[in-house]
Amino acid sequence: MKIPDDVFTGRCRYCGHRQPGTENKEIPDDRLFIHFWAAKSPCQIVGIAQCGKVPGECLSFKPNPMFGICQYCASTNSFHPEYCTAPGGPVNKRRVFLGWDGIGDYYSNHALFTCDRYRVSETWKDLILRNTLEGHAPANFNPDTWEASEYIDGTATAKRWAELQAKRAAELEAAAQKEAEKQAASEQRQISMFD
Repeated sequence: MKIPDDVFTGRCRYCGHRQPGTENKEIPDDRLFIHFWAAKSPCQIVGIAQCGKVPGECLSFKPNPMFGICQYCASTNSFHPEYCTAPGGPVNKRRVFLGWDGIGDYYSNHALFTCDRYRVSETWKDLILRNTLEGHAPANFNPDTWEASEYIDGTATAKRWAELQAKRAAELEAAAQKEAEKQAASEQRQISMFD
């Protein structure tokens, strides 16, 4: 089997189970539930067989830290009844994703939702921004104001995201280059010790 293309492009890149850079390859049916093969698949979990049940969705979806879902809201408290500490509770609560975070049904029945009172948690902002800049979370908000954006293409927000993403890509490339130079210098020192 292969993960359905709509799931692979619309969910896998935002999922904590995904192996970055892995292609959506065919897995032989007789290998689907073998852990060794699951580790080599685009998805590190055996449950990829669940991905074809609902078009565009994966029932094992575990979102990376991202903007817009209850899990990363300032009013979230997993020890509070109904998971929300906002006065009066959530308003217009709605599901954003199907999926299961791995903690349990109670968690998934609240964490993967949003409501009109959503406010991003300060605790998660840095990680959400980094994930978004690296393409591991959707760019569905203004990076300067942290307000939700339903439509971004062709807007000033899209231009701002492009600038930030280019800057982040340059930082990652510089870090990789520095690490490669450090590795080369280390190997050179090891060689010279034996001369």
